[in-house]
Amino acid sequence: MIQEFKLQTGKEVETPARMFLQKDLDAMDIPFVEKNIFLNKISKEKSFPNISDDIKKNMAVLNYRDVSMVRFSMKALGGYVKEQLEAQDSDFIIIPYFKDETDYDVKTKIKIAGKLKSNSKIKKPVILEISHKCDISRKEFVRLHYNFDYLSIFYGVYYGHYPTLARIAERILSFKIDSGKKVFCMATPIKFAGDNVEDCRFMPCFSIICDFWGRNWKQGRGNNQIKVVDREDLKSKNYARWSETYDANHIIEPVGLTVSELFRPSNKTARAHN
Repeated sequence: MIQEFKLQTGKEVETPARMFLQKDLDAMDIPFVEKNIFLNKISKEKSFPNISDDIKKNMAVLNYRDVSMVRFSMKALGGYVKEQLEAQDSDFIIIPYFKDETDYDVKTKIKIAGKLKSNSKIKKPVILEISHKCDISRKEFVRLHYNFDYLSIFYGVYYGHYPTLARIAERILSFKIDSGKKVFCMATPIKFAGDNVEDCRFMPCFSIICDFWGRNWKQGRGNNQIKVVDREDLKSKNYARWSETYDANHIIEPVGLTVSELFRPSNKTARAHN
């Protein structure tokens, strides 16, 4: 069930919902997705780009600097927090996930989050982000949840596996039940391994697990082979496997292209819409 709620900044958002990058909006050829979150993601060394007036007006903005390959330090965290406090266009403050965080690092982040949340001058909700591998116990997180407004779980893989997904889902749902708070899931995979390495399943399941999710932006390690998800069985297949089921001139809906046309390198945008 879709629900609406209002952020401290006054923006209204719907949940559960996917968060959208600029490249997602460009691929769909639309200026914004009303009452959703715009994930204004950049790498650690870049500056945040300007955001269109349409996005500012119709979407909540989450400025997200990807530091998942940066080691935790108070200096780095302080700089990223200061940057978010000064950003007028952003509707959140996120304490991001750093590479190979220890339990001590996470508890230090929780203390910083608590100081931000208790500051009456700060009107933005505070998100604490941790790795899906974080070892802090369920009981400990429940005890400390008053220090932040939302929890974010960083997944960070292109290709998922069911045991990891089950563990993440259990952690998210137990935290939601224990705390009553909403949960983000960041950098989630859409493709999951089936019975073997050739059996790839398309599984956009995060809307039933968490409140907000953002698709993984990192490219998978592969052989550059073009693959397209078959909506009939939700498997990601190359041209040879499509040819086992369909004739080359079979028209694929909703893109309106034949199988052979869909696999042409120039039809990358059409494959994204399939």
